[in-house]
Parts: sequence; C-alpha cells; structure tokens
Amino acid sequence: MVEYISVAIAKILRPLIRWLISLDILFPDLNRMTKRLYVEAAIDILGQDNKHTISQIALMTGLHRKEIKDILQNHEKWKLRKKVSPIKARLFSHWLSSEFATNVDGRPVPLPEKGQHSFETIAKMVSTDIAPGSMLKNGLRENYIKRLNSNLLLLNLEAFEGNESNQDDIYFLGANVADHISASLNNISGKKKKRFERAVYFDELDPKTIDKLRSVSSEKAQKLILEINKLAADLDSNCGDQAKNRFRFGFYFYDDVDG
Repeated sequence: MVEYISVAIAKILRPLIRWLISLDILFPDLNRMTKRLYVEAAIDILGQDNKHTISQIALMTGLHRKEIKDILQNHEKWKLRKKVSPIKARLFSHWLSSEFATNVDGRPVPLPEKGQHSFETIAKMVSTDIAPGSMLKNGLRENYIKRLNSNLLLLNLEAFEGNESNQDDIYFLGANVADHISASLNNISGKKKKRFERAVYFDELDPKTIDKLRSVSSEKAQKLILEINKLAADLDSNCGDQAKNRFRFGFYFYDDVDG
C-alpha cells in the first residue's frame, strides 16, 4: 500500500514541482510552506475549537517541537486564506445565469450599457462596492467584455478559455485542483457519501483524433457548464438563512505524447 501511495503522490507533485521550478520557487521555500501546512492540517484534524498541544502536533506530523512552536508563534506565518471569487468570474456567472442576458441556448447576448436589463444591472449583481463604470473599463481592458459597433456590450466567452497566466488563472488553479483532489481523497477514504468523479482515458491516438476529441469535449462541456450555472443561480435565489454549503463542478481536457 505504501508503494502505491508513494507513486500517487509523485504523480500529483511532479507537474506542480516543474511549474514551481519554472517560477524560480526553490525547494527551501516549498519546504517552509509545507511544514506550516502540516501544522495547519494537524490542527484542523484535532479541531480548531479544541485545545491541542505541541506534542500532539509533533506526533501527527513528525516535525520537531521547536519547529512547531516557531510556526505557531510567528505572527507573519503563511496561511491559506479564503478569497472572494474574482470579479471576472462573478460577472461571468451572473451574466450567464440571467435570462435577459442570454439566449435560448444559454449563450450571452449583447446588452446596453445602462438602463433596465443592461450591463449596469449585471454589474450591480456582482458588487455594490465597485462602480459599474470601473467594472466595464476593466472588462474592456482585459478583453472579457467587447463593445460592438452598435455600442452594445457582449461577454467574450473566449476570454475565459484562454491560457494566459494571470492572477485569476492562478487563483482558480488552486481552487479547482484542491477541490478535485479533495473529491478523489474522499472517495478512497471509505466515506459513504461519494463525490462524483469520472474520466475517459485512451492512449496511442493520432493528432487528428485528439483534435476531434478536444473539439467535441469542449463544445459539450461548455453547454453543460452553462446549464449547471443557470440551475445553481435559480436554486440559490431560494436558499434560506441556513445556506452554508458550497459546490464546484467542472471539466478538464488534457492530452500529451506518450513517453
């Protein structure tokens, strides 16, 4: 069993470590971060509200008592913090879940900048702290909103499918991969409540076949994402004061050359 676990950990970490090396993040930096995460994870397991001792944490993590004490006493320690979804993502969600902003296929339709059923209406759903004008300027600058010749505004779905490395992409890298791993670990932990996780895998395929599979997968996934986003928005409007749960549903497509 230990050997299988080691192989699985290596598969998970290898692409992450390649990425860290490309960012010039060295092993000592990751090592310090990992020690803190071990301590935080142990405290989570013991319970944030329960008293826990350094000896308990040392026993669970294998870290030296002095290291644990330094981490707990360091007021500038690195922590995983909950972050509000980026404005770009919330705008995407509200636009695609609003009936006046989509067609019968769930695709975004052009909107006037102001007035009833306008971009301004969407912007106020996204945030009451950021002026619609500022939100629009940012969207136009980053090209996830387009101003058409008719002066109407259109959500640019292609901007959400790009591969540019920016803060939003890195945020969702962490959020999406963390939840995917959590779902997988839940399913091998013996818990009765399983999380849905499925994948299709084939090898020894030619590039033309990969292109076809990528195209069809992207088209069908985009359609289902729009449907689930709309359903979640409709159900969310009926949630009561005790609504504290969250969910994430997504797709990925990956291909590479066997080697």
